[in-house]
Amino acid sequence: MPIGLVAAGSVFSRVRDFLDPCLQWGENSGSVASLPPPSAHPAPCATRVSATSETRRGAVVQLLLAPGGILLAVALGIIGAVRARQGLVVSAAVLLFVEAFIAFSVAPLALLAGFVFLWSASKLLPSRAGV
Repeated sequence: MPIGLVAAGSVFSRVRDFLDPCLQWGENSGSVASLPPPSAHPAPCATRVSATSETRRGAVVQLLLAPGGILLAVALGIIGAVRARQGLVVSAAVLLFVEAFIAFSVAPLALLAGFVFLWSASKLLPSRAGV
């Protein structure tokens, strides 16, 4: 599903930020960061240092809520469709509808994928308990 690719790209981009030794987390807006002299920076940071007001914890929470929720929904939908589990597919659709309100930038894709999962759930036989 295309929305899964968009979410995976977002996760990859964010993980790259976590691995960037030159990114300073939790800087206050409008304040001037006091940086050690360039000789104290690791080699790649000698010419480039960036900062964000977001904290690492906030970034993790955002990562889990938006692209993480989308990836979970896509996985549930695919597993439910492959195993003919209508409940999993409907759960995936509901998660994607919720994600449309959390991740506004991908809302059209989330809504489309949610409707596709609902349509595919209607084509599956209802789940039987204990099977």
